[in-house]
Amino acid sequence: MVWGAVIWALWQQRNQIVFENGTAEEAVVIETVKTSSWKWWIGRSKGSP
Repeated sequence: MVWGAVIWALWQQRNQIVFENGTAEEAVVIETVKTSSWKWWIGRSKGSP
């Protein structure tokens, strides 16, 4: 689950740099990994809707 969040965050950051002339920001990638992992974990939890 964390591995998928890391790949997803890196992919999003790469797309922002390539297509939107963005800059590489480590803090954004780390925050995206934390948020995505948490949301995916909650979504896969036993009592999730």
